[in-house]
Amino acid sequence: MQRLIDIEKEFDKLVPTIGGRRVTEILGTPPDAPNNADYLFDHVEIIAELKCLQENKLEDTELNHNLWALFKTWRKEGYKIAVSEEGWRATLHNLPQHCAQKILELYAKSIRKRVLKANKQIKQTRKILGRPNHKGLLLLANDGNLALDPEHIYHILSYVMKNDFSGINSVAFFTVNMPGKASFTNVDTLLWANLHRPGREQIDDAFLAMLSRSWIEHVSKLLGTLIPTIKLGSTDQLSGIRNSGKSISTET
Repeated sequence: MQRLIDIEKEFDKLVPTIGGRRVTEILGTPPDAPNNADYLFDHVEIIAELKCLQENKLEDTELNHNLWALFKTWRKEGYKIAVSEEGWRATLHNLPQHCAQKILELYAKSIRKRVLKANKQIKQTRKILGRPNHKGLLLLANDGNLALDPEHIYHILSYVMKNDFSGINSVAFFTVNMPGKASFTNVDTLLWANLHRPGREQIDDAFLAMLSRSWIEHVSKLLGTLIPTIKLGSTDQLSGIRNSGKSISTET
């Protein structure tokens, strides 16, 4: 997939303009520094870690083999399993709960690794910097995994983070280089969705709104055009958005 925007590089540029700092400016860079989180926003008491999903699971041979094995079993059991013309794509619609759970478990492995690392980095940065009360924000960008539509990412995050990862209070999930198709609009669009964890103190919505607005403006300036972006107030709307399979361009 063609990537016009280097997400990490551009977030590094954006953060100082909205009151944040790269943690490496304080602690130095590896190998001299510990494995820390990416950003510190002292004025709102937030530590943030950015993770990008770049591995396209449509091309994961082992994963696809395991999925087809499940499909064959379910078909024998009488379940109707449809496969789209564009090849295998994850779908949880119309599947019994135990089938949907199996799919989530297969896809959750690689995402769990990233969440686990982000959680450790945030907690370690709190300790090293002496900011025990700073909330943890996971910035998660889907930057190439075409197998998972936004709703699948949400379901997997909810499954993976159910009772673990105490360092993370909220998640901001977004797309940059891969626009999506929404059932409620006829144009390709990018996505930003704030996902709060039940039972935990949340990142302030005003900060997340400022962060998403600033990021969208930054990307639009890079491309020389305003990029249509859906900012979701409810995760229920995620079911109406699918990856388009295209790369972002100045004509998006």
